[in-house]
Amino acid sequence: MPPTAVPASIHTSPPPTPNPTLTTADLLALISPDRLLADVAALSAIQPGSGWRSAGTQGEAEAIDYVYTELEKLSYLQGLGMAPEREAFSLLLSTEVWEAGLELTAPGETYQVPATALVAPPDRLGPALRFDSDGILNDAQPNPLDVKGPVVLLSTAEEIANLESEQLTATVAFLDYALIDPTIVEWSDALERSAAVLAANPTGLVIVTHHSEQPGESHGTFAGDGSPLAYIEVGARPVTLLTRLEDIASSWGDLAALQSARLTWDTDVFSPATSHNMVARIPGRDPTHAILLTAHIDSANNPGAMDDAGGAAALLEIARVLNAARVQPAVDLYLVWFGAEESGLIGSFAFASAHSELLDRTLLMIAMDCPTRPPPAIATTPHLLTWASGTLGDDELLTATYLVTAAAQHDLHVVTAPASRAAADNLPFAAFDVPNTQLLLGSPQAFAAQGGFYYTSNIHNPYDTADRAPPDGPLKMARLALLAALEVGQAQPTLRDTPPPQRRAVLIGSHTEAAQSSPGNFADLATTLARAGFDVDTIPYGQSVTDADLQETDLVIVLPVLDYPAPNWNESLYDENWNEAELLALEAYVQQGGLLVLTNSADHRDFAGRPIAANEDWADMNALAARFGITYVEPFLVGYEAEVVAEHPLLDGVQRLQLLPDNGLGLETEQGTVLATVDNRPAAVLVERGTGQILALSDVWMLAAGWDGENTVFWEQLGRYAGDR
Repeated sequence: MPPTAVPASIHTSPPPTPNPTLTTADLLALISPDRLLADVAALSAIQPGSGWRSAGTQGEAEAIDYVYTELEKLSYLQGLGMAPEREAFSLLLSTEVWEAGLELTAPGETYQVPATALVAPPDRLGPALRFDSDGILNDAQPNPLDVKGPVVLLSTAEEIANLESEQLTATVAFLDYALIDPTIVEWSDALERSAAVLAANPTGLVIVTHHSEQPGESHGTFAGDGSPLAYIEVGARPVTLLTRLEDIASSWGDLAALQSARLTWDTDVFSPATSHNMVARIPGRDPTHAILLTAHIDSANNPGAMDDAGGAAALLEIARVLNAARVQPAVDLYLVWFGAEESGLIGSFAFASAHSELLDRTLLMIAMDCPTRPPPAIATTPHLLTWASGTLGDDELLTATYLVTAAAQHDLHVVTAPASRAAADNLPFAAFDVPNTQLLLGSPQAFAAQGGFYYTSNIHNPYDTADRAPPDGPLKMARLALLAALEVGQAQPTLRDTPPPQRRAVLIGSHTEAAQSSPGNFADLATTLARAGFDVDTIPYGQSVTDADLQETDLVIVLPVLDYPAPNWNESLYDENWNEAELLALEAYVQQGGLLVLTNSADHRDFAGRPIAANEDWADMNALAARFGITYVEPFLVGYEAEVVAEHPLLDGVQRLQLLPDNGLGLETEQGTVLATVDNRPAAVLVERGTGQILALSDVWMLAAGWDGENTVFWEQLGRYAGDR
C-alpha cells in the first residue's frame, strides 16, 4: 500500500478542541521526573521473586494491565480516538515461577530471605523441562518441591575442583556466582565448574550474587536467565534458587554461621506460551503518515528497572504530556509496549510482520531500551544506534543525523553510534525500510571495551532495581522521543535512503510461527530489495494467502512451514499446513507470470543460526512445491556452501551460496535448471511453469545468512531479475 493511503478503519472524527499555543519547549518542560520514576518503581515491583515480568508470564501480563489502566485515565486522548489494544502472539516457551522460598537457620533463629528461581533459556527446548518443578509441560497445577539440608559453602574455584561425585548428597550448596559468571570467567571454565557442582549432587543449590562496581568483579549478570547451569546435561537437577548476598549477610564469611537451608520451588514451563503487545494509536491531524515510539515491557528474570521499565515509563509519560496539554500530534502517533523482547524480539517481530500498511506510512520508529547506569567512568549520554542500509554501502545515517540536529536546537545532547545490526526492537522494522533507531543511555563503544554491554550497563542482573536506576535516565529518553515525534511529525523529512518503490515483493509467513524464520528477520534481504525499488510487504503468521494478496506483485517469497510444537515435545497441540485455497492462489500467481521463491528449513534455528529442534513440518512445503514438479527430500544436505553450477542472470558474479550447516533439504525436480549443488545434490533449482517461474532453495537461510559475502550479490541479482522480468 502506498504511503499516502489511509486505511478505512482509521478514526477520523473531529477531535476535542486542542490547545494550539504550546511550543515544543513547553511540552518538553511538562515531562515529570517524579511520575517517570514512580512508573519505573511500580513496574519493577511486579511479581518480586516470581520471575518479575519474564516473557509470557503473569508478571508480564500485570505490566500490560498497568499500562492499560494508566492510558484509560487520559480523557483528552480518548476523545481523539485513542483506544489501547492488546495484540496476542505466541512464543516458543516461557517459565512461570509460582513459588520460590528460601528459609535459613542459624544459631538461635530461622528466617526467610528473598529469592527467585531460574528460568529456562527462551530458545532452548532441550534443557527447558529441567526448569519445571514437576517436569510436566504446560501443567499449571501447584506442584511445589520442598527440600532441606545442611549448608555447604562453595566460594573458591579450588573447593569446586576438589568436589567428588555425589559428595554433596543431602546438602544445600551455596555457590558464589562469581565462579561461574560467564561475563568474567571463560565459558569453558564456567561450564566445567557448573558440571562439577551438579555432579556432586546437592539436594538444593542456592546461587548467591554480590553487587560490585569494580571492573572485572561479578554483579550477577545472567544469573537468572542465562547462567552456564542451563547448559549442563544432568539426570535430575537439584532444586535451585537465586538470592543476593546483600539480602542475607554483610559478607560471604558471615554465611559460615548458617546451619541449614530450606528451599521451596514451584515452576512450570509452557510451550508455546502467549505474550502480548500493548498498542495505543493517538490519531494525528494527518493520518496518512505515522510515527512509532516503542519500548519493551518484559524483563529478564530480574526487576528490570533499566531494561526496560525506564523506556516503558517514558512512553507513558509522553501520552500523559500530550493529554494534559491537549495537543493532537501532527501525524498518527503509535505508542507500542512490546512483550517478549527478552525472548528474542518476539513481540516486535510479530508487530512488524502484521502491520505492513502502517509501516509503509511510518516516518520514524524509535525503540527506547536501556536507560542504563554504567560505572562512573562512562557517561550516561543518550545514543542513537542505527544502520539503515549502511551494511550495503550507504554510510549516511539519515535518521540519527537528523535527530541529533533537532535535539541540539533544544539543548539536548545525543550521539550517533553506527551499528552493523541491531539487538533491539528496531531490527524487524529495517526489514520494511522503516527509518529506525535504538535510543539508549551510555556508550556502546565503552561498554564493549570494559566487559561487554550487559555487564557494563548493569542489566540482566538482580541489581537492575529502581533504586539503582539513573534518576534522569527515563527523563532523557522521554524528552528525546517526544521531541523526535513532534519534529518529524511536523517537518516530515525524508529519512529513507532508498528510492521510491516501483515494484512490490511479498514475504509469505502464513505458516511460519517461529520468529527467527519470520519476515522480520530478513532485514538484509529486504533492505537489498528496497534499494532495488521494491516495497516489501508480508502475509503474517496465521493469515491465509489470497489472490488479492498477490496482485501487482513482482516477487513472492514463501517462508518455511515451521510451528512451535516440536517432535517428542508437544507436537500434538496443533500442526501448521497449507489449505487448498492458498495453494490455488499461489499456483495461479505463477501461471500468470509471477516469480515464486520456495524455501525450507531442516531445523528450527535461533537468531544466531543454532539448532533449537528438528523441524517436523519441513515436508509440508511439498504440498506447494509438488504443484510445480518439485520435491523436498531427505537426507538433508551436509555442509554450509552450495556451488553454483549453471550460468543464469540470477547468479551473475556468484560462485557459491552460503547455507547454515546441515540445514538444507534435498531437492528433486522433474524438469528445470539446477543452479547450485552441495556434493552434487541440488540446492537451488529454477523451474518454468506457464509464463512464470519457481526458484526453489534448499535452505531459507540463503536469504538471511552470508550478508558479508556472495549471498548479498545473489539478493541483488534476485531483485534485479524479478524487476526486469
